Amino acid sequence: MNLQYKMKKTSYCSLSPDGIGKYYWGDVCKRHDQEYQKYNKSLPRKEIDLRFLEELKEKMPFKFLAYLYYFFVRIFSGASWKRWQYNWYLGVIAIKKKEFR
Repeated sequence: MNLQYKMKKTSYCSLSPDGIGKYYWGDVCKRHDQEYQKYNKSLPRKEIDLRFLEELKEKMPFKFLAYLYYFFVRIFSGASWKRWQYNWYLGVIAIKKKEFR
């Protein structure tokens, strides 16, 4: 069995493999997390998640895996999304308070 994929210390696909064999999609998970962290009101969560699905379908050996990851992201990442929205909101409030001092 020829495994070219090497485990990295960082798991970008929380609690899921970042790759199998020669296939690696950890970079897609990392980009998805970064999109959540950037939080842009003009880019809804569903659109970010759909982009994630399309990128996964290109990288994964089996399309059903991409849909499985997408399914779990849609169900379980809502809390992360809300946390990033809240942090963004607090940052805006802090900036506004500094402007009016």
